[in-house]
Amino acid sequence: SAPVPNTDTKAYHLDVTCCNDYVISGNVAAMAGVNVTLSGDSTQSTITDASGNYKFEHLVNGNYTINPSMAAHFFSPVSRNVTIENKDATGIDFNERPPLAGDMDGNNVVDLSDAVLAVQVMCGISSGKDYTPADIDGDGKIGLPEVIYNLDVISGLRQAK
Repeated sequence: SAPVPNTDTKAYHLDVTCCNDYVISGNVAAMAGVNVTLSGDSTQSTITDASGNYKFEHLVNGNYTINPSMAAHFFSPVSRNVTIENKDATGIDFNERPPLAGDMDGNNVVDLSDAVLAVQVMCGISSGKDYTPADIDGDGKIGLPEVIYNLDVISGLRQAK
């Protein structure tokens, strides 16, 4: 005779955690409308909500850089590096900062590139951007005082303000 099949039933519970679906989130100075870009192992961009919050979703383990930007606003830090290792990265926040005197390119450092850019603007070679935050003497122009200031800071004769 044929064997009788076992008709007992058993219940199993299976927990499945999906990898490669992580989040990077934070706040940019509680400011709405800030463009935030993600670069690295994935690229995305988003705009902060009414409270300044942003979120990048569906990320894999890897290395990323977050950069906020908004016309006429400066943020600290300028960018943040984030590593995703099997968990979300939250609280990746930025603060608004006043412009650094002499910082022509907005990277929060006065260096040789700022002095070169100041010379280019002074000579009419480079324009089209608002360089007002780098105006040292308050005359509304980028000129020789700004070039001298930048060179003084670079050489260590003066501290950036």
